[in-house]
Amino acid sequence: MKLILLFIVYFAIECNCMAQSTGNSKSIDVLKNEPAKNIQGGYEVYKKIALNIWEYAELGYKEFKSSVLLQNMLKENEFNIVAGVAAIPTAFAATYGSGTPVIPL
Repeated sequence: MKLILLFIVYFAIECNCMAQSTGNSKSIDVLKNEPAKNIQGGYEVYKKIALNIWEYAELGYKEFKSSVLLQNMLKENEFNIVAGVAAIPTAFAATYGSGTPVIPL
């Protein structure tokens, strides 16, 4: 489940660039293939993150190390983080850029 979450986070990072750009002259086919290529290109980084989360083996609502790891990864990719969402210390919201569309993480 955590690996799926990680994939969704990375996919959102890649999609936001396409969604917020204007006047992009790239073809639809190229845009469809770019996220998959970028995900594959970052395989080793994402594998390391996934393995770290697996090693932490934290209980639900006590995923402190995993939460910090994901938040730091998102901050490094210029996301704005709001920690402690819904009064849950490990929950967070991540946003990128401004305007629409808004893709919640």
